[in-house]
Amino acid sequence: MQIKDQVEWCLENDPETRNSDVRLMNLLWIKFYSHYLIRDGSAFMVKLTALYELPNQETVGRWRRKVQEEGRFVPTRWEVAKARQFKEEEWRTLLGYNNPSRG
Repeated sequence: MQIKDQVEWCLENDPETRNSDVRLMNLLWIKFYSHYLIRDGSAFMVKLTALYELPNQETVGRWRRKVQEEGRFVPTRWEVAKARQFKEEEWRTLLGYNNPSRG
């Protein structure tokens, strides 16, 4: 599975990842790269050498932006959407809030 597909999986399955690239990267690492992680109780750690193998936050964020520019998996919180320069009307429409057929 390519990183774009991994990012889309995370955005679809955990809506909070749409609002935070850190959360998105964390879930992506846990779901798809757990063999690079060390688990200590409920905490995960990363060996420094594993950072060469893991997708970094910039790459993950770039794929998230590309997917969201297509109008898919937009932020679920207005303050995040606004910071990412979504227009409120457009954002509400993408989330299905301004659907004229809803009456």
